[in-house]
Amino acid sequence: MRFTRQTLCPLVFFLLLGCDVSDVKAPYTAAAMNLDDEGSDAIRIIGIDRFHQKVPVVSRYCETTKYETDRRAPASAAIRSVLKGPATRLANGLRFEIRSLDVHMRCHADGFAGFKSFCASDASLTVRVSGRNRLGQEISLQSSKETTEKVEALSCYTGMPAITESVDRALEMVLDDVRSSLSAQAP
Repeated sequence: MRFTRQTLCPLVFFLLLGCDVSDVKAPYTAAAMNLDDEGSDAIRIIGIDRFHQKVPVVSRYCETTKYETDRRAPASAAIRSVLKGPATRLANGLRFEIRSLDVHMRCHADGFAGFKSFCASDASLTVRVSGRNRLGQEISLQSSKETTEKVEALSCYTGMPAITESVDRALEMVLDDVRSSLSAQAP
């Protein structure tokens, strides 16, 4: 096929138009995930809704692409799994508050025919954890972690894994920090 101005213009317009990209697997409900659960569980999670957001693109390349991430269910499961042990050693359980989650996407076109193009996602997560040890002493700590995850991306659509990986990695780093801090503080 011979590319002419008439055949390239519609193709370029379609590529620049952008699209919606998401890592949402299924519709979640607050009840199904115990979102912002204040119940009798040893771990009360506050602010899990911050793991569902539209991610802004801060680069010119892919600026018209709309990214959406929803990591509420995996985040809730990871928090409960990792902190179950330390939370049961506290008198009234553990309060895990997600204070902020900031995610940004940067995409860059590079190389011959775009073969070295990539997208990088920056995620910054801050949490506050509180509870009381068995002696009644208050335990309070805060953890903030930042990470950048990069993927090769021939199109804006294929950059979504960078967002998912950066959010998951930031949570993993925060949970490691919280778990080790709780182990040091709880008798």
